[in-house]
Amino acid sequence: MKNCSPLLVLVLLFGAVAVESPAEVDFRFPVGLTYANGAWDVADRFEENYEEEHPHKEVDVLVWPVGASFHPYAEFDYGFGFGASLGPITLGFGDVDYVDVPVGLDVRYAPAYMEDISPTIRAGFRYHLVDGDYVEGSEIGFFGALGVEFMRQERVGIGVEAGYDSSEVEFQRYPGWETDEDTEKIRPSAFVVSVFAVF
Repeated sequence: MKNCSPLLVLVLLFGAVAVESPAEVDFRFPVGLTYANGAWDVADRFEENYEEEHPHKEVDVLVWPVGASFHPYAEFDYGFGFGASLGPITLGFGDVDYVDVPVGLDVRYAPAYMEDISPTIRAGFRYHLVDGDYVEGSEIGFFGALGVEFMRQERVGIGVEAGYDSSEVEFQRYPGWETDEDTEKIRPSAFVVSVFAVF
């Protein structure tokens, strides 16, 4: 197990939970919008790079900090479950092209799972599927979140959540800056806040 990636360990844990859990499973499909504060850091990096590369042009860069997100999960007895995540989808416009789609797996717990209102906690791993100008690559990281779901016994519920994502994206640092580093690692969704509907 020494050489196993954290993602593989999490997948094996999911498999063990699925085998040992009772047959009755509640599938839920949260869909919503998520604000990611790291989008501003990405926009700053793009602007600085573009200004260095095109010193006589006015820069026009927008990295939208709010994107769609989808976090389906399976919930078993006692409020334990596991799920996947997609988003927030972050796009860059203007003088640069940028697309960032974080994906992940997580385990979760809802202590009041039989009630209309329950706090939720989830933890897992995230990885950014990212492409665009000045992008070098991405690294997997830990994700954790706390939230509250309302109207859990209704056909459609609602929820709010705040989370932290340690996964990073590496960007080129354009030559000419007063540093020896030619790349910079940024956490595009280090802190996230979500509002969603649960189907």
